[in-house]
Amino acid sequence: MMPAQQIPWRSIYLAVGLTIAGLAMFISGMVLWRTEGTHALIGLWVLGLLVFIPGFYFTRIAYMVYRGRRGYSWSDIPDLPALQE
Repeated sequence: MMPAQQIPWRSIYLAVGLTIAGLAMFISGMVLWRTEGTHALIGLWVLGLLVFIPGFYFTRIAYMVYRGRRGYSWSDIPDLPALQE
């Protein structure tokens, strides 16, 4: 395992946030479908999937690295640059 300063924490937090937001949009689309009809769900489903897929992809990579699976490393996750003030 790499030292803590080489783990891309900002990217991992973003990936988990995207996963949660994508799931929330997808579930909201399901609720709208039950109450409003098909036309209301399409936008949230598409947006939810576009947000969920990259979030889940990088969250899964982080999980595999944490579990110590061969073939995965922290360098597979791009690190976000620090915010300049």
